[in-house]
Amino acid sequence: MRAHIAARPHRILLLYLRTGGGHMAAAGAVAERLRDRYPSARTFLLDGIPADSTFLRGTVESGYRLAGIRYPVLWPGIYEGSKLRAVQDVASFF
Repeated sequence: MRAHIAARPHRILLLYLRTGGGHMAAAGAVAERLRDRYPSARTFLLDGIPADSTFLRGTVESGYRLAGIRYPVLWPGIYEGSKLRAVQDVASFF
């Protein structure tokens, strides 16, 4: 049974957000490295915000951009806050 599981190609999903700072480029680089190292693995890139969710996309992308450009002192707090379980649960809900 285990040999059968090991024989199946692995599928790897990488989620990213278009929030600047090269997140999409970094996800692409990780996917490329995984394909080089594990040729049988299939990698998939997925934008973490659905295309039809314009309000959420605008809020996240604009908020992130404004915080980084206009209020750089807030960025560490936003970054650390995004690691909180409650914040991740809300993000997962949307």
